[in-house]
Formats: sequence, C-alpha cells, structure tokens
Amino acid sequence: MISQICSYAVMNDLMVANPAREVKSAKRRPKPIYAPDAMQLEAFRAIIRDYQNREDRMGPRPSDLLGDVVDLILATGARVSEAVGLKWQFVALESEHPSITIAGKVVDAKGQPKHYEDYLKSESGWRRILVPSELLPMLRRRKLSSNGNDFVFHTRTGAPNGTQDIHRALRRVREWADLDEELVPHAPRKSAVTAVADALGSKAPRSSPATSVPG
Repeated sequence: MISQICSYAVMNDLMVANPAREVKSAKRRPKPIYAPDAMQLEAFRAIIRDYQNREDRMGPRPSDLLGDVVDLILATGARVSEAVGLKWQFVALESEHPSITIAGKVVDAKGQPKHYEDYLKSESGWRRILVPSELLPMLRRRKLSSNGNDFVFHTRTGAPNGTQDIHRALRRVREWADLDEELVPHAPRKSAVTAVADALGSKAPRSSPATSVPG
C-alpha cells in the first residue's frame, strides 16, 4: 500500500523516486496444510448426506449436487471454481482411460454475476486428470440427466452452480456437524493433492505444505 502511494506521488512529481521499492518484503512462514486422512474424508462424505437428509430439513427434496462436487474434488484435486465450471466437452467418459480436462472456471467477482471464464490463473492450471473408476458412476448419472446442458454441475435454470453457493453449503455442513474449521471448504482439495504427491513418492509428511498436482 505504501509503495502504491509513493508511486502515485512520483507520477504527480511530488517525489523523485519511490523509496518503498528498495525495501525487501518480509519473509512469511509457510502455512501448514491440513489434509484429512481417508477415514476423516469418508466420515465427511457421510456427514454431507446426513445434513441433506436431516429430519428438520425444510424445502424441496435435497439435491445430490454438493456431494457430487465434493467427490469430484476429492478424486481430482480440482478447485471448487474449477469443479463447478467443468463442461461436458472436457469430460472423456468413453475413452480407454476416462479423464477430465481442467480448462476453465466459474467466478463470482464482486459487482458481477457468476460467470464462466475459459482461462485459468496460469498455464500450469490447464491439466488433464485421469478419472478414478469410483467416480465414473456419478459422472454417467449426471450425463444422463444433463438434458444437453454444457456444465456437469448446474442449477435447474441450466446455469453452473456458483463457487459461493458451494462454499456457503460447506460452511453450513461444518457448522451443523460442529466440524473443525480447517476441514472445509479447502481441506478436501488439499487432501487430494497430498495423496497425489504421496503416490508419486513425495517424502514430505501430510502436515507439510502440499505440492501442486502435476499437469
């Protein structure tokens, strides 16, 4: 912030140079990554279903959208915005090795409606991921009920389910089940990323910062 103020002053000839640029940024300690183990994740998946089918629930019949999105995140390590932005054109279910390609995302920027962007934060974000066999029944079920919709996960109006909706739903599940705040909404993805790193021979313990999923 100070650097921006000084830069503005230089632009208006109030200063000769920006001294803030000569100050090195303070080193930040890497934040430990919490990755639940397989039993915790299985319990979390069950909690989602229990929350949606709770006796005191009011309104229309619960949708399986939240549970399906979480299952995709656990199986692929995709971000919430990438999962809800997944289009059928990037899902290869009938190939010899079924896969999905992360090529876009749904964003919910302030002052703008939720919308799809066909680009990611970086080139390394674009990646093809093999789909575990356990995930195929869910994807095939959604394909049969898609009615020609472009998005794997969508609302009844046909629009993709926004990132904020999923985050909000995960927070409600956490509060309802009195879960640790570290568990949701980002820990499921970190668990998947850590599992991939372990499978590739990473020697880092689960409590250390997770490495990125290879493209």
